[in-house]
Amino acid sequence: MIKAIQSVLNRVLIDHPPKNLLCIGQGISDAIKEYLDQHAQCEMLQIDFETMDMPKVMELLETQQVFDFAIVANSVEHIDKASAEHLLARLRDIQAKRLLIVVPIGTQWENHTSYWEETDLIALGFILKANITVHEKSVHVYAFDIATYKTTPDWLNHKYWANPDLWDKYWW
Repeated sequence: MIKAIQSVLNRVLIDHPPKNLLCIGQGISDAIKEYLDQHAQCEMLQIDFETMDMPKVMELLETQQVFDFAIVANSVEHIDKASAEHLLARLRDIQAKRLLIVVPIGTQWENHTSYWEETDLIALGFILKANITVHEKSVHVYAFDIATYKTTPDWLNHKYWANPDLWDKYWW
């Protein structure tokens, strides 16, 4: 994996050290080896699409606990887009508190089953963390953290409700 991507992955893991980690794709454990060496107590489950097909991956995920952190790399571009979106939504909604995705952007990549644009991942609620250029092609790193996904707006409190002084006095 490219040094710049390794740096981003390790920096995010150091900022939010997980107790358990789910890695989906090839080469992730090598990319975060430095982090894993320093944090031996971190449990890791590695899922590789070369040895498992999509239904088996989803079946395996159903039997797993919620992970503190999930990393997806070298995988979503090699499965059809609908299945990849389903996997990312499951990870985001059920399997992981924090999620990091490394994905090539654009149609200029060869031998990919699906092609991704920035808007595809933003539509799924991900935030762009890094934009890395590899051989004049773009690779993006996106993140999702349920703890910071939606901040409570200032207007959403009793101070702005209609007639707050009448609450608990009248039932209408």
